[in-house]
Amino acid sequence: MPRDLTLRALSEDPPRDECAPAETLARAIPSHGVNLNAILYTAAGAGPHPTVLLLHGLPGNEQNVDLAQSLRRFGWNVLTLHYRGSWGGPGAFSFAHCVEDAAAGGGGGGLCSPPPPPIGSIRTVSR
Repeated sequence: MPRDLTLRALSEDPPRDECAPAETLARAIPSHGVNLNAILYTAAGAGPHPTVLLLHGLPGNEQNVDLAQSLRRFGWNVLTLHYRGSWGGPGAFSFAHCVEDAAAGGGGGGLCSPPPPPIGSIRTVSR
């Protein structure tokens, strides 16, 4: 990938695609009897686009939205979720639940309300 394209993804939105614009969609991810609050940032343009599961701190208050936006500008869909018991979500927080909730988010089939756009592949990134 050319370096100038990579740097532009940090600060510039791609041209608007009227047929398939970028979107920010609320999601509910089922995990062990509760629905996790999640956001799906979809990349502009006809897909499929690769999808990254972006996990925030444990439990943390940093959501890494800046990284999510840069990845989306670069052509990736980005799914962020809040673990059980964090950010006012249902359930009890525990480190074990973080692992289970990440697995639920990375499963792809757990995305609901409404179905997500086609997913080319899922990669997991944690900061």
